[in-house]
Amino acid sequence: MKPIVLILFLSTTCLAFGQVLDTNDASVRAALGNAQVEGSPLANYFQRRTPAMDQLMRDVKNNGTTQSFYIGAQEGSAYENEKFTNGKVYSKDELLDDVYFRYNAFSDELEVKKTQLEEEDYQALIKSNDIYIISNSGKKYIYNQFFDKKGEVQNGYLILLSAGEKASLYKQYDVKFFEGKEAENSMVNPIPSRFTPFIGYYVQMEGSDKIVKLPTKKNKLFKFLEDNIAGFDAKSFRKKDIDLDTDQGLLILFNNLY
Repeated sequence: MKPIVLILFLSTTCLAFGQVLDTNDASVRAALGNAQVEGSPLANYFQRRTPAMDQLMRDVKNNGTTQSFYIGAQEGSAYENEKFTNGKVYSKDELLDDVYFRYNAFSDELEVKKTQLEEEDYQALIKSNDIYIISNSGKKYIYNQFFDKKGEVQNGYLILLSAGEKASLYKQYDVKFFEGKEAENSMVNPIPSRFTPFIGYYVQMEGSDKIVKLPTKKNKLFKFLEDNIAGFDAKSFRKKDIDLDTDQGLLILFNNLY
């Protein structure tokens, strides 16, 4: 990727708070039917700031001057997939619209458009437990509350991989940004800024309203399932060559819990 040189006139930064969506309200339901109307609860126009803007806000002084600086080449991507793909937006079980979308994992937002035209601006889907997207390939993106490995409450998008009678399996695709460093001298190379993906898996057991982080170690994972699913036999799975660090491997496991 080419080096990035940014020139900025410092401007005013706007902050906005989330809206509360009442899908029983007739006016809200009417607005949901048209994602292209500004102010629609389907669209969140105030998106999370970007890493480049964070860097700029630190380096550019609010004195009316212009400053140019090099922040290094950028590696990786903030997106699960940078291309927009087909999907359908739902409110609970009601189909709202057909859209093109992509998941910005760094900002934890679903970016939506009505067409794939480059000149069309995308909008960010409002974050609500009632509103979700299902891709044409069957991936379901749900905004939900879940508990991380420390037991702390988090809110964000999860991808539903499997909804079974005894357990539902979710995937979290997260991206972190690591700022680059300039070369200290001509003998060393600069460290580029980079986006790095992190994958985590979560589970919701039958009869529970909690979505919790799955253990990453195989022995701890089997112990967790034995403690939470009656009749689960870890011995039969230990003999199989299944990569439990992948979607496919975990789907094999969770589709055969019975």
